[in-house]
Amino acid sequence: MGWPQAVPCRGVACDLSPHGMQFYGGQKLVPYQVIKIEDNGLLAIARVRYCVSGVFCGKTGYRVGVEFLTVSFSEGRGRLFSARV
Repeated sequence: MGWPQAVPCRGVACDLSPHGMQFYGGQKLVPYQVIKIEDNGLLAIARVRYCVSGVFCGKTGYRVGVEFLTVSFSEGRGRLFSARV
């Protein structure tokens, strides 16, 4: 798959940090592949570190880990973590 592609791939983020993220998706990605990630409040260029196939959240797909090469978080405090006590 080349980038940019005509149709975007969709995924569900499950682990996010300032340095990278893990997400689930239906598209197999290749380690060291460079991808663009867009979401509300997040814009990043990332390098794929791993892509593991399996059943996740009841669906067959891929668990993908990426490291950010560039990242921009447009939301302020509380976007990555918030808690109430």
